[in-house]
Amino acid sequence: MRTMDVSAYSGRLAKGCRLCAQGAKMVLLVTGRCPRACFYCPLSGAKKNKDVVYANETRAYDLEQIIEEARQMRALGTGITGGEPFQAFERTKGVIKALKHEFGPKHHIHLYTTGNADPEQVRALAREGLDEIRFHPPLAQWGKERPGFLPAFLEAKRSGLATGIEIPAIPGMHKEMAALGQRFFGLGLDFLNLNELEEAEPNWKAFKERGYQTCGNCSAIKGSREAALRVLKALKGRSVHFCTSRYKDAVQLRKRLLRRAKTVAKPYHIITEDATLVFGVVEPDGDRDLFEKRLSTLLRGLKVPRSLYSFHPDRLEIAPWVLQAIIPCVSYKACIVETYPSSDALEVERTPLN
Repeated sequence: MRTMDVSAYSGRLAKGCRLCAQGAKMVLLVTGRCPRACFYCPLSGAKKNKDVVYANETRAYDLEQIIEEARQMRALGTGITGGEPFQAFERTKGVIKALKHEFGPKHHIHLYTTGNADPEQVRALAREGLDEIRFHPPLAQWGKERPGFLPAFLEAKRSGLATGIEIPAIPGMHKEMAALGQRFFGLGLDFLNLNELEEAEPNWKAFKERGYQTCGNCSAIKGSREAALRVLKALKGRSVHFCTSRYKDAVQLRKRLLRRAKTVAKPYHIITEDATLVFGVVEPDGDRDLFEKRLSTLLRGLKVPRSLYSFHPDRLEIAPWVLQAIIPCVSYKACIVETYPSSDALEVERTPLN
């Protein structure tokens, strides 16, 4: 068994996982619609059972917005998820075709599905350029001899797709998970991924009803890690990957945000170790034109390079080290802000300077 930061695996990692570990995969939710009702689903109310599209944290309304988000983070691949992507089959097919056309055949695309797909649909996605498919069967199918996703699974193998199963590591169900993996490795399964069960706002009530508890101050569920490690031991030598909640946040998400930050950062931004952007902000208290005139005069008089500040409709953004140096001369409300490098620039922290 090997470890990769805070995850553990045996055998060979799927290519999709290797690119995720670099933060190089765009996460593309093609629809929130899904015929399943998995109790552990972490999808937010803004997405769950809604026909919406999100490219990373950005709501997308057309293909160009999706492609632009991939450019902004310099994506080497895309992970297509839902909901259930096959509930928006034509959209999913079109996205795969567009991404391959824009970024070339080396842009690696993997897709998650509950298996609610016609084999012909799987074949069609493979023809468009899908590289890897990950089946996420509901718990009720884990022990079945011929689970509902079997025809789609067999077609994925015939179509030459890297084919895996990805499921949550449910406490106390290590035997069922190991048996599922063993049976499908016998049918040509390329990899088995186990995700640490994690509490989120949409599923906490269902977890509480089942008696699940979190591990201390984190959102991981007690017993999930232990169950996954027992599966790794039982399937020793097979390609099995246990992905922890900490790994998703501390490694995958941070590296993905860092890739985007390096693309979108302005000369007046500081990129932090957490992949956030830090910069100064000055806000007008009335007349917008007078605000810009006064501050432009001040900054030119102090010979501040034009690359270190930028006027926006509602504020001035400026290098934090410059703002801290000139704050005695600023009569407007000023602060240092920290934001995510996502398109919505979600604010993390704000520190007033005057």
